[in-house]
Formats: sequence, structure tokens, C-alpha cells
Amino acid sequence: MLYSSAARAVGACLFVAATTLAVPTWPDKNDEFEQIMYVSAGYARRGFLDFISPCSFSDVGKGRINAAEWIRTAYHDMATADVDAGTGGLDASLMFETERDENVGDAVNHTFGFLASFHCSQVSVADLLALTVQAAVKMCKGPLLPVRTGRVDATEAGPYGVPKPHENITALTEKFVRQGFNTSEMIELVACGHTIGGVHGVDFPTIVPDAGNAGFNISRFDSTTQFDNAVATEYINGNTTNPLVVGPDPTMHSDKVVFSADGNVTIKALTDPDVFQERCASVMTKMIETVPAGIVLSEPILPYEVKPNLISLELSNDGSNLTFTGHIRVRTTVRPAAQIKNVTLLYTDLDGGCGTIATKMATFSGGSSTGLTDNFMNYEISTVIPASTAIKSFNVSITNTNGTVETYDNNGVGFPVSSPIFLSSTRSCKRTNEPYSMTVAAAVREDYTADDVQLVYSVPFNRQGVIIPLIKTETTAMTFNSTVGPYDIYTVTVPLISGQVIEATFDLVAGDNMDYFRNAAKFPECK
Repeated sequence: MLYSSAARAVGACLFVAATTLAVPTWPDKNDEFEQIMYVSAGYARRGFLDFISPCSFSDVGKGRINAAEWIRTAYHDMATADVDAGTGGLDASLMFETERDENVGDAVNHTFGFLASFHCSQVSVADLLALTVQAAVKMCKGPLLPVRTGRVDATEAGPYGVPKPHENITALTEKFVRQGFNTSEMIELVACGHTIGGVHGVDFPTIVPDAGNAGFNISRFDSTTQFDNAVATEYINGNTTNPLVVGPDPTMHSDKVVFSADGNVTIKALTDPDVFQERCASVMTKMIETVPAGIVLSEPILPYEVKPNLISLELSNDGSNLTFTGHIRVRTTVRPAAQIKNVTLLYTDLDGGCGTIATKMATFSGGSSTGLTDNFMNYEISTVIPASTAIKSFNVSITNTNGTVETYDNNGVGFPVSSPIFLSSTRSCKRTNEPYSMTVAAAVREDYTADDVQLVYSVPFNRQGVIIPLIKTETTAMTFNSTVGPYDIYTVTVPLISGQVIEATFDLVAGDNMDYFRNAAKFPECK
């Protein structure tokens, strides 16, 4: 992503009336999270829903349900919260707690193993846990929960305190109160969390000593694999097979203990399907928004109506031209994709001149992207512009088949392009064999050159006993290499270890100008 804090204004020559919507201003610190959240399949896919589609899917064993394991993992992470003390909550401390008996089973590490590929310098594990709950609930036909970001990952284990199935109502109630839930909310959260999934005999042999009601040594909480109120209706109707209500070990009937805590008043109310969905949305949102004191969560993450992606510049060998590439993602959830005739960029250059750049609908996956709630079409940019005037910013103009034109101006500031400094991929390289390294080249415009040019890079380091690597960020100075046309080329070589070359991300910084969140994945091999 190219970003320049010094180049925000759109020139007056962009004469088409602009439409401003209540959406983020690009670029935003949540852009990578937004892409993970909204684009799971198709063009520029992130694949976040792959492990829970369909709702009953599991990649690790018959009878298991990944969606249920995602919900369990998130709850166990926040369950040690102490809201009065302002500690704990959804903070990914569970990464350090997987060997505890209160977190028995491999579901937690299986979930974290999936999330590891999405964790980066821009996306915390704790925020990803919140997203797993939204995704699992909605994929299983439950309510759509809002997801906010801003959670900070814990660096060590939290205290013990996850509720256990053998505990009495006094102990269970005390734990839920500590987490911030009253008795009714405790009942609701347990019912909502147990509407999918079940108990595994390998983890609790006295609860499921045989094949279980679902086979494969698993007993389900209710008769469906959807996010519905069967867990409540079957309990009230007396035909439940929930092993934590009627299982063979009466000392482990924690759901029965919880559901009856107020004389079955709350659980009976949940037999109304609308009430069930409404109350689950409330208590599960409260669950994922319980965070340590001092953490300020963002507003709910919404999709861009129009979003630039992978915007890049490359300087020609003789320095006369810039190749400008990327793509524009257009939301088509409400607007039919067939209604779009063309998408054009209206740009301003560094001298105040204007121009237009045509885009072309992407061909991979028909140009379409989909996610949990939204659909998109993608339009590719590929053009050459003079290096002398470059490009400062652009608006996006959508011409519809009925002749109407919509122009998106990024909340009035235009979509900025950082011509002052950008990654030169063709002058960079990587070593994917020993000695591992990446050599990064930045093109810095001569008249914008700062006192120093820096590479700020983030790389993962494996941690003993923790399945998700630690992301460390370092800053190093880049050195002048050569002058090519109106640009100075700065380079630096960073030694790395195996695996870091492909997973490293970095920013290029020259004074107030930045080329933001790049990676070496497409670098050529160093010679």
C-alpha cells in the first residue's frame, strides 16, 4: 500500500462531483483486518472462512466442528477476565495457557494454528479471536456480531479461572460475575456457546465414556449443527441429550446447574427463536468486547464502498517513467455488479496537472470477491505515467450502465499515492536459502529526500510452547545507492532466518512520507 502523509489533497481539476459516505478514510490501520474480514473467497481472497464452511466442517476428525471450537477458544481466552480489576478479557493470553487442565483438548491449539497465518504487525491475535466468533456464529446461521479492533495481545499467561463442568452453582456464578455477567447473562452465554458443538470423550471420558450421541466418542449439546435455540427447547421439553444435562456422570451436569440457576426462567425465554438470537447477539458481543483496562476499541469495522488494493509504483531503468499498478475493489452487495459499466481513476500529478486512467475488470474468479456478508468486483490498474510529474492522488469514478456516474473521493481527501518514496521491487531481492536475507530498494524523489531513509520491518520468531510466533519490529537506516532520473535509490540488506523472508512485512519511511505494509514475497532471488 502506498501512503504519503504529505500528499493528501486532491487537486481542484478533479471536476466531477464527489460522493462521500460514512466509511473509513484510506489508508487505515485496519485495512488488512478489513480485507481478512470481508474477502474470504475469489479475487484477492484471504480465506478466513475456509475452516468453517459449511458450519459442520472439521479438517481434523469426524464429529468435530471447527466453528464450535472457535467459539470455545475465544470464550476460554476471555474467561479469566476480572472486570473490577480491569485485567484479562479477550487478549490472546490463552496462547500461553494451553497446557492447563481447564483448557483440555487440542481445539485451542488447532484454532491458534489456523489464526497464525493471519497474524501480522497490523493484526493482533486477540482481534482475530473476536473475528472467529463473528464468523462462526454467522456461518452457522446466527446473528451478525459487530467486530471492533484495537485489542493488544498479552505477553504472558493470565490467572486460572475458566469455569469447569464439575463446579457448583456458587463457584460458577462467581466466575461469571468476575467476567462481568449476571445470572441471566451467564445462562444466556452458556446456551449460546453450546448451541453448536459438544463434549469429546477423549478429553472428558466420564462424560462421554462410549461412542456418544454423535458417534466418534463425541456427544453433542443438541440435535442440530446450527446456531439455533434447540439447546434451550430440548432442555425445556425434556428431550435433551446434552451430556452436561443428562450425561452418565451426574457430577458433570454444569449446563443443568447453570440453566436452572433462576428456576429455568431465562432458559425458557430462550425457547423463543427471536429472543434467542437477540440475546445471543448481546452477550456474545459483550464477551468479545471485554478487554483489559486502557484498551480502547475502534468503531465496528465496516467494508469500504471503494478500496484501492496493492497500489504500487515502479521506476523504469532509465528513470523516465513510472509503472502504476494495483486494483480497485468495488462493493456490490447492494449495487448489482452488472450495473457497473466501467471504473476510471481521475488523478492529480505532482505539478497539479490532471489525467484519467482506465481500469479493466479482473479476470481471475471473474473479478469477484465474496465474504461472510458482502460481495465485491475488482478492477485492475496497469499504466505508465511520466516520472517527472508522477501521481499525487486520485478519485474513483464509476459509470453505471444507465449513464449515471458516481465519484468516490476518500471522504474528501482523495486516495493518496506516495510518489515521494516507494518500494522498487525490481531493484530488491530475497535469499530463500542460507544465508537468508532480503535486500530492499526504495526510490526516493530527489526533491523530497529526507535527512534519513529508514526501513521499518516486522518478522516472526517462533516461541517455545506457543503455537503463534512473536512479531518483532526493528528499524534500520537505508543507504544511498544511485540516482535514476528524478529519484535516488536507497538500499539495505536485512539478515533473516528460515521462514522470515516470505512472512516479513515492512514500511519505507522518508521524513513524513511512507510506503506502507509491503512484503518481499514477489522479490526476485538475489544473484
